[in-house]
Formats: sequence, structure tokens, C-alpha cells
Amino acid sequence: MHRIIPKVKSGILFLLALTALAWSRIEASVAVYPQVLFINSPNRSVAITVSNPTETRQEIWVDFRYGYPLVNDSGKFYINYMDSTAGQEPNAVPWLTAYPQRFVLNARESQVVRVMAQPPVGLTSGEYWARVVVNSKQRTAIPPQTPGANLRMRMEFISQVDVPLQVRTGSVNSGVKIHGVTSVVDSGQLKMGIDISRLGNASFWGTIHLFLRDESGRVMTTHDQHIAIFRDLVYPIIMDVANVPPGSYVLELDVDNVRPGVPAQYRVKSDAVRFTYQLTVP
Repeated sequence: MHRIIPKVKSGILFLLALTALAWSRIEASVAVYPQVLFINSPNRSVAITVSNPTETRQEIWVDFRYGYPLVNDSGKFYINYMDSTAGQEPNAVPWLTAYPQRFVLNARESQVVRVMAQPPVGLTSGEYWARVVVNSKQRTAIPPQTPGANLRMRMEFISQVDVPLQVRTGSVNSGVKIHGVTSVVDSGQLKMGIDISRLGNASFWGTIHLFLRDESGRVMTTHDQHIAIFRDLVYPIIMDVANVPPGSYVLELDVDNVRPGVPAQYRVKSDAVRFTYQLTVP
């Protein structure tokens, strides 16, 4: 996830200059790889690579926040950030550190950052979550202020890239259960809400394979949706049905634990899930 946070320093700045500065700052950010992080016991660290793809120096610092993706009332995903001291949450933030935590990257340079976990003794088996937040801003020299000169505003933009981190200790298990599907066809798109629950003590990373079959069982169209389930939610999925003739159909949903970006050694064994739903394409 990528965010841009503007910060005003001081003084006066015209809108035209502000707009130009905003564009230059928004384009100046860093790349982080990999985009999903796991630490499996007995390992206690994972490495990420932070790269500066721009031609300007970037000041970088790494923070940790607790949160996970949810869906709002409009059917859009957002990260539900919570206080790191929230009780009864699988929160890994208090016992995470990054090395180096702050550094500078010149143009086209990269830096390996190691995220280290030191879970407390006696921690209950399961998976604990955090977001690794990589902050960056252009590091440019600030011209000295001439005594008696007019005060000017300087807008500074901080770019934030955060990636999910899952720390696993002891025995972990995961899975999902589909409770139902709601759907509507609009402008050649089948818009669905998949009521899905997470099972076990770890987040579920996998793929929903959707098959739209006619009454004879022939597949009319397919769609793969990569998912990460942390909490129970109604998962929004859109499937193209523009070339599907009007009629009655059966939607078949098959869920497995294979997803791009999640290496095989980090897949949590889970049972395959199949759910069917009847619908009409007008």
C-alpha cells in the first residue's frame, strides 16, 4: 500500500508553485520488495529490499503499525489501523525492530533492511500481525533564510509504503468458510459480495477460482481472485459477463491456498472449499 502525506513547513506559497511541488514529490518514492512478509518459527527475521528508483536522494525510515484489510460500506478495501496497545489482538508491533531503521539512499541505490522479531516467552501459538511502514522523503538542501526576507512556505511530502508482516510461532492453521453470495449484473459486470469467514489461528492467503456454468455444465467464463483474509468480511469481486447470453447459470467458487507472491514454504495447509450459487444474467 502506498500513501502520500503532505507536511507544511512555514510561510507563503502560491497555488501554482504548490501544484508543481506536489507533482515532483508524489513521483519521488521508493520501491519495497517483497510485498508480503512472513517469519516462521524458529526463524526470527526477514529481509526486505528498499530501492530508490528516482534521481534524487531519499531519506528513509522504517516504522511498524498494527492493522489489517477490511471492506467499507462502499465495498472498497482499506487498512484498519489500530492502536498498537489494543488488547486481545494478534499484534506483533511491540516486539519488532528494523536494522537499519533510518538511512539515506542516493539515486538508483538500494538497501537491505532486516526486520527482527523477539516474541515474549510463553507466547500462545498462532500468527501475529504488523504492517512494515517504509517512509521516504526527498533529502534536499534547504537554502538559508536571508534576515528580513519574506517568509515562504515549503511543502514537504512524505511517501509511505507499507507491507503486511505475519509472524508465526508454534502450530498454525488456517482456512475459510463461505456463507453466501449476493450478486447483481450491471453493464456487463457481475458484481458480487462473498460472505466469507476465516478459520484457524492464522490469516488465509489463497485464490478464489470462479466458474460460471450454464445448465449443461459448460463453462461460460472464469475469473481468479487472489485473497488475503484476516477477519470475517464480505469480499467484493467483479466478473466480466459482457459476452454471456441471458439465462440461468450456476456460479462455482473453488478456494485453495495458492497465491502469487506467497512462496510454497509459507503456505498454511488448509482444506479446499467449494461453494455454488445460482443466478440469472438478464
